[in-house]
Amino acid sequence: MPNVKCSVTECKWNNSIECHAPMIQVDRNGSGNASNSDQTKCDTFRTK
Repeated sequence: MPNVKCSVTECKWNNSIECHAPMIQVDRNGSGNASNSDQTKCDTFRTK
């Protein structure tokens, strides 16, 4: 998997500001079409 930056230090997959999850799932944050990153969310997030 390519390097994926992540600044969410509370996530168990974060290691030195890089995501080390085996896969990443990103969904819309609400309904409708996303037109910017604020309208998306990372479903891979897990609390440390």
